[in-house]
Parts: sequence; C-alpha cells; structure tokens
Amino acid sequence: MTTGFPVRTGNRGVRRPGGSLTCRTAVVAVLGLLAIPLMFLDHPAAQQVPPQRVSGAQISALIRNTVIAINQANLTGNYTVLRDLGSLSFHNSNSASSLADIFRPIRKENIDLSDTVLLDPRLSEAPKLTTDGVLKLKGWFQTKPRNLTFDLTYRFENRLWRVMSISLGFKPHVDKAS
Repeated sequence: MTTGFPVRTGNRGVRRPGGSLTCRTAVVAVLGLLAIPLMFLDHPAAQQVPPQRVSGAQISALIRNTVIAINQANLTGNYTVLRDLGSLSFHNSNSASSLADIFRPIRKENIDLSDTVLLDPRLSEAPKLTTDGVLKLKGWFQTKPRNLTFDLTYRFENRLWRVMSISLGFKPHVDKAS
C-alpha cells in the first residue's frame, strides 16, 4: 500500500514510495567509495620510505618522549601505552607485565625521570640510521645524583619512528678535574 508520505530509511536519506534515494544519499555513497583507498594506507606497501636524515630536534624529541613514557608507566603501573608506542616487533615481544618486570628496578628505587623533559640528551655516539629505517641512539642525560644512560633503537613504521628496543642505566658523574 502506498501512502505518498516520505519514509525515513535511517541515515541513508529519504525514500519516497516508488522513488529513489535523495541526493544526500548519493553524495554519502560517493564519499564512501572515495574513502576505500584510505583503508590500505597502513598496508606495508603503502608505507613511506624511511627518512634519509633525522634532525637534532627530532632525535631529542624521540629520546625525551621514550624516557617520559617509561616514567609515566612507572608512576601509573600501566605499561600498555609504552608497549603500544613501540614497533610491531617491540609490541609482539613485550607484554605490559614483562615491561613492568623490566623497569621494576627503576620503579622500586622511586627514580623520577621527569627531569629529562628539561635537559638536553647528550649522544655518546653519532646517530646510526640504516637504509631499512632503523635508528640507533646512544647517550646520556646529566641527571642527579647519577647520569641516566640510554641505548635506544627505533624503526620507521606507519610513517612514525617507533621504539624497537630500550636500555636504560645509571652511571656516576665523572669529575672532569681528575
């Protein structure tokens, strides 16, 4: 039975009995088709080529962000964000509980790593950037009472540098006068 009144068809538009969908529905359908190629951007073949150079500011930000992520994980006891910031291999190799075990010594000593936000990391070796998108950074922060040392590896995945391995340690300050 046809009443002649418009019938709502959810968010798809208005269908008149015996008629077609409105122009709005056609526009939504076309936009949906245009979005399909975007679904494949995370596919490995669609990833960008790794950068051939990394600036000093980017290196500093990577190091600081990693150390702060560890500090926040230690403060909250939640290591899932640190894990999720990692590369696929880091994510697959480390559960949140295994990361909690790895960083337990820093947490037990109540070491606050937040000072690293204000300090410039010092590199003990030149950054090593490979052609397959791996960046190795080794150095230290001049923190008190001991220097915080780091040995970090990142992989360029999904258009971002993602942590691949983390090693933190502490060394006493070296007196340059001796």
